Amino acid sequence: MNNSKKIFEELFINPNESFSQHLSINENYRILFSGRFGIGKTTFLKYYFRDSKDYNVIHLFPINYSLLANEDVFSYVKYDILVSLFASNDYPLKPEYYSFLKSWSGFMLDNIEQVITTTMLLIPKMGKQLNMFAKDLKQLSLDFQEYKRTKNEVEKDEINAFLSQFHNNEGGIYESNIITLIIQEWLNDIGKQGKTNILIIDDLDRIDPSHIFRLLNVFSAHFDNRDQVESKNKFGFSKVIFVCDVDNIKSIYENQFGVRTDFNGYLDKFYSKEIYRFDNKENIFTILNTIIKSIRIGGHLSGGQYIEDHPNSNFIRKTILTILNPLIWNGCINLRSLFKFFSQSITILREPATIKGEQWFPIENGFLSAIYILSKFVGDFDILKQKLQNLPKLPVRNNDHPERFIGNLVMLIDSSNSSIVKKNLMGGPSQGIDYKTTTGKGNVYEGNYMIFPLRQHGISVFTGILRILTLNGAPISIGEIGREGIDIHDLMMEVINEIVI
Repeated sequence: MNNSKKIFEELFINPNESFSQHLSINENYRILFSGRFGIGKTTFLKYYFRDSKDYNVIHLFPINYSLLANEDVFSYVKYDILVSLFASNDYPLKPEYYSFLKSWSGFMLDNIEQVITTTMLLIPKMGKQLNMFAKDLKQLSLDFQEYKRTKNEVEKDEINAFLSQFHNNEGGIYESNIITLIIQEWLNDIGKQGKTNILIIDDLDRIDPSHIFRLLNVFSAHFDNRDQVESKNKFGFSKVIFVCDVDNIKSIYENQFGVRTDFNGYLDKFYSKEIYRFDNKENIFTILNTIIKSIRIGGHLSGGQYIEDHPNSNFIRKTILTILNPLIWNGCINLRSLFKFFSQSITILREPATIKGEQWFPIENGFLSAIYILSKFVGDFDILKQKLQNLPKLPVRNNDHPERFIGNLVMLIDSSNSSIVKKNLMGGPSQGIDYKTTTGKGNVYEGNYMIFPLRQHGISVFTGILRILTLNGAPISIGEIGREGIDIHDLMMEVINEIVI
């Protein structure tokens, strides 16, 4: 079993069990599958149904329909359904011979006049004249029948014509044309083989906001079709699964129609029982270490030299994990962002950052290297900065190497002193350096640290090592922080806000 397959299995253990229970709820015809963008909803659904012999799954992505009119959308839905059916199912060929025998006698009786007139052609010499006479007589009979038709019969024909307009109207609520009937018959045939037909409508909240509710209304209108007595869903699907982020849809809805509109009343037509909220944060934590360890960290040195493995890679990964944990827990980073770099190489470019007027290269410090990599995870440094700012706290525990994590923050915020010291280091660690800083929250960090240089493969890495820490005058033993840890979010943000790239 390869690593990626094993990771997926670990990632979806808990959601797999809970979704199976939700799927099996009696009369759960429509399911609203909700989860944050990029958390792995589509990946999970594909994984869940991947090899199942019990389900026939049609997976649609309406982002491709966003520029179409309502009627066109429904045509493309049917197109995609047919393509999916042909891709994974044999077309149900029927034994037409038997149906022909059953239908022939009825056809002959219903068309007896045509049978007689055709037979007349076999009479020598007079056949053609008799045939023409019979046809004229038949037309006269039809004209007479039309003449004597009652008012009720005329009204019935008008009603039938009116209803036919709706049945033939592409994309209409009561649409039921030949293609729709073919799809229904095909799905019915698959259902008779013991499979459950499921339609998945994915990524609803990834399209332009002006199109979301138009698309939802196109799909939802067909669920209210009272002609479909035997099926709760259009085409006869046993279940329809809508995939989106409900909270995102709600925000867009309120922006479109106002905060006082009844969003829940609008939404409840899209699910039969309750919203299924997809949350795999706990499973993400179980594979997070594997993902981060798979990343190879290299970098460029002065003079253009390149190293494949950063000498401080282990600490950089540890720092990344310390910061990632609260980001994931608070929904600030998604699974897709993490998997982009699974088993990939990340090169730290030799681009300087300025902290309090002093120049630092990310490659020469573990914390700055971690920030560089995290910026790539989310897009860029400004996005990361905003996400870090929104965190309620950043706990550092004993297994996070607090003496180095906090030591690096202190060294960087004390750049006016530390930058001078690191330039004069000749090989060993520095003498102790006193520091004192007050954060924007009014917390006072005070104590002593030293700078430890590591020179390897032509690169110098400088790490702040915390020796003494007091917070608002209270001494804190670095080795006895405990399971709860110490919240240093404000101290980290002091450094982040000072970084100029």
